Amino acid sequence: TPTDAASTQPEPDSPGEEPDSAEESPTPADAASAQPEPDSPGWKLALVKGRRLVREVMGKRLFILASTLVVVVMVVSVFWIFSRREHKSSPEATVVSTAPTHADDRGSEDSLLSHPVLLQETAGVSWKTARAAFAKKDYAGALKQYSALWKILHGRPKHDFMSGFFQLRIGQCHQRLHQDAQANKSLIQAADDLSPAVRAAANYELASLAEAKGRYLQARMRAYLASANSASLPDAEILTRECDFLIARVLTKKVLSFYQKNDPTSWDVRLQPDLFIKQDMETLAKTLEFGARNAAAVSITPKVTLLLRGEASRRFSVSCWRTSLEDLLGCIATKTDIELRWAEVPRAVRQRQVSMH
Repeated sequence: TPTDAASTQPEPDSPGEEPDSAEESPTPADAASAQPEPDSPGWKLALVKGRRLVREVMGKRLFILASTLVVVVMVVSVFWIFSRREHKSSPEATVVSTAPTHADDRGSEDSLLSHPVLLQETAGVSWKTARAAFAKKDYAGALKQYSALWKILHGRPKHDFMSGFFQLRIGQCHQRLHQDAQANKSLIQAADDLSPAVRAAANYELASLAEAKGRYLQARMRAYLASANSASLPDAEILTRECDFLIARVLTKKVLSFYQKNDPTSWDVRLQPDLFIKQDMETLAKTLEFGARNAAAVSITPKVTLLLRGEASRRFSVSCWRTSLEDLLGCIATKTDIELRWAEVPRAVRQRQVSMH
């Protein structure tokens, strides 16, 4: 009946009460207890994922930073190249670029004549005084002058050509004074000079010394070196002819020595060719530098340097590439007064290629 239906309906809850079906909210203690422990598998998995994420982020940042640096370097390089081109094309830059540098002024006439001692007398020493004494055959006086000049200019890159020329004159003065040991030492150094003219004159003087000592094969070698260095020099015909004459002379003496016979030919009439005796300072500077730059650009012989010279032994520094043993030992002989003689050595051994440094 309506009355029973009304009585069977549940009464509404009062405002202060909550329904029984409502869930209870978790407390902070319960939430903490719900998180995985550090030693649990979930915690380790989260740690691995975190590390992987950090690596990915850092890798991307490093890649971006490296790419930025590369782009900046490329941009700066491009701007620098264009600025250099514009600088070289400007008139002011052209003037600066044509000025002689430390490496280029070695062969320039301006640098050769830049030292005061070459143009005027300084402390009783001058090139003109030395030149006049040598021309008058006052070799003792010329030796003092040239020795003082060499000490002043030696070790200065701008004056290497003049320093080598003074070394040659010192050796020639010693030779004229019959001081063969001192002459040989100075002339060997001059024979390795930068200037082809100095090398030619020094090798000819060494050939004459070797001939006087009876070292005919060494004299022939030195004469060939002198002839080769003088071939491209202007006004060197007399020196070239004297080299040919000396070669023929020493070969004749060498052949006669095989039969233990003396040379009956009189060789008293000899010339002492001098490429520099009549030259003023400007002409001398041009002669010294003639062909030096072209010769310095190409190396056709091994590089041999005497490091130590004792009473019974010598030590050399050698640099060569695919050079025959015969040529290598020949180059070592040119640095000293050694005379090489090959006895019963097969040609294959003498032509064996050597590379060393």
